[in-house]
Amino acid sequence: MRDRRPATVIGKDGLTGVLLDPAPRRVKGGEMIRVQLDDGRVVSLPAEIVVAGSDGTYLIPLGPADVEATSADRPGQEEVIPVLAEELSVDKKPVQTGGVRVNRRVVEHDETIEVPLVKEHVDVRRVLIDREVAGPLPVRRDGGTTIIPIVEEVLVVQKRYQLKEEVHVTRSIRKEVHREQVTLKRQEAAIEEFDADGRTKPLSTVDAGRDPTSATRRRRSILGDN
Repeated sequence: MRDRRPATVIGKDGLTGVLLDPAPRRVKGGEMIRVQLDDGRVVSLPAEIVVAGSDGTYLIPLGPADVEATSADRPGQEEVIPVLAEELSVDKKPVQTGGVRVNRRVVEHDETIEVPLVKEHVDVRRVLIDREVAGPLPVRRDGGTTIIPIVEEVLVVQKRYQLKEEVHVTRSIRKEVHREQVTLKRQEAAIEEFDADGRTKPLSTVDAGRDPTSATRRRRSILGDN
């Protein structure tokens, strides 16, 4: 009859032993395998951590520090070794990848405006009357005309008043267009883009290929212009 020796188990840091149970061909979840260590202790390990080597041995990712020594003085006692696993913790933080600087400057341009203004004109006419009146006459109005009588005394056998002339003052309103050049100010924005190191870099191809007039409209929209 052929002698079957138990398979050798090799761990970390010099840990060795033998398999007491045959290694399963298909590992199922929760299945355990007993391993007897060189010091005589028997431990139960999850079957999924026992890996078959090419030379007929089995490898386990455990060392002496992973095996509890509570029963080291009692050989043959079965121990259960807990299997630990590392978990990945992922976090994120903001990183500055670039920036934009906006420079504002004032641009002057001339513009012609037209403002209607109102002016008053006085037309003064001297009207000769040369007739006798009873005495000084008051100033009177005839529509838009103010009439100021001018009288004088004439020496005769008896004194009497003679109307020499009348001054007719007529006021009229005319409208005329006043034209003058005034200077207005407008702001423009120059945009520079920066990379993560703070160095200036050219704008993207889409911005560089735009029509200059559209770029001007875009700068005006940033400043709130129409």
